[in-house]
Amino acid sequence: MTSGARHGVQAALITTMAKVLFTINSKEGLSTGEILTRVNREIYPTTGEIYSYFTAFYCIIDMKMKTMEYTNAGHNEIYVIGRKGDMQSLKMNSIFVGLKADYTYASETVPIQAGDRIVFYTDGVIEAMNMNNEFFGKERFIQIIKDKKHSDSRDLLHAVLEEIEDFRGLRSINDDITILIADIRQAAEGEMAVNIKTSESAVI
Repeated sequence: MTSGARHGVQAALITTMAKVLFTINSKEGLSTGEILTRVNREIYPTTGEIYSYFTAFYCIIDMKMKTMEYTNAGHNEIYVIGRKGDMQSLKMNSIFVGLKADYTYASETVPIQAGDRIVFYTDGVIEAMNMNNEFFGKERFIQIIKDKKHSDSRDLLHAVLEEIEDFRGLRSINDDITILIADIRQAAEGEMAVNIKTSESAVI
């Protein structure tokens, strides 16, 4: 998941380039940190010229090892909600992509198991504003996630979007709002599977 620091034509072009570079570099069996390091090095000649950058959260879920390896490059915290309701925050462990040419990105690994839910989102969710210039905020978002822990992921998506809609009132959206939910399920023969639901409201 990526989020641009700027919007418009330049941001759209950089986003397209980033998607291509992630796709190419993801096929070589590298760690998440190695992939981000390559993507950053290859995209920097473009971002460096226009003083632009973007955040990214990149992860690899290994169903057999029951782990998730990740790199959080300047992105907001990503949440892993355990089947018992406990919550783990995967915070930033590396800088923005496109900010420094020779930066080496870090990788971290967390265990996952059937019943876990991973919530990915862009900062447009928590930075949605109402008519009083107040942010929707991380605390409000987390509370909805906890309240809907045992709900279907689609119900959670709808609940968050409805809360944001009610909160902002007549205030226009000035940033993209993207939420992706990955539910870890028990599959056949002791292995696991991922059920993904996503909803996006794009603002250019």
